[in-house]
This record gives sequence, structure tokens and C-alpha cells, in this order.
Amino acid sequence: MLRLSATNLLRASLAGLGATFAMTWWGLRLRQFGLARLDPGGMLARRIGHGRAGGDLAHYGTGVLLALAYARWLEPLRGGPRVFKGLLYGVITTLLADGLVTPFLDPRLGPFFRSTPHPNLLRLSSLAVHLIYGLTLGLVYLPKDAQ
Repeated sequence: MLRLSATNLLRASLAGLGATFAMTWWGLRLRQFGLARLDPGGMLARRIGHGRAGGDLAHYGTGVLLALAYARWLEPLRGGPRVFKGLLYGVITTLLADGLVTPFLDPRLGPFFRSTPHPNLLRLSSLAVHLIYGLTLGLVYLPKDAQ
């Protein structure tokens, strides 16, 4: 069984924080590009009821957990550039977020935003920020044994 060393656990956690920051930063600016503004921390804050700080903490915690999963299962696969693995993970996290997490956080949106007036705009916006997350993660996370 492949395990993460303490060093790689730290590296993946820091990469997850950085990737979540990049995702969040761009998500708050998507309107400038004709997409829908996304604020996962705000959405989580409304759902869990612990204020903005609680929502952001949940969002960044999720980003770290997803980075650990990436480091454990996807990154070790041989073949393919890290950029490709990161973008693939961005697509995977989009499908998980839009199909499962978003409907849980706000059931009015429905899976894949199908209950909204502009589902494709929201889908494209979500894909954009998750690709940014995955790309950042793929570029930033470098396990110690890969150096």
C-alpha cells in the first residue's frame, strides 16, 4: 500500500492550500470574463451556519483533503505530465462538486445546476475554477521522491 511520507503529506497540504486559494481568487473574478461569480466559502458559510470564517475554513479544509487524495492516488500513476494529471483532477473534482456537493449545499440548484435559469453558465464557471485548482495542484505538488 502506497502511503504518503510526512514530507509529502506536508507538501500536498501546502499545495492544496495554494490551489484552493487560486481557485477561490479566480472564482470571485469570473464575472470579468462573462462567467458566473463563484464563492464556495460563502456557500458553505450559509449551509453550515458558522459565519464566513467557518465557510472558508471548510472550503480550504476540503481543498487540502482533495490534495491529499490527489497525492495518494493520482499523482503516483506513472506516465503523463503533471499538468495533465492536474487538469484531469480538475475535471474529476468538477463532477464531484457539481453532481454531489453543490446539491447538498443548496438543493435548490439541483445536480449540475439543472434547476437554475442558466445551468450551462454555472457549469462552465465551476469547470473553470476546478481546472484552476487541478492545474495549480498538478504544477505545485512535487513529491520528495520525484525530485
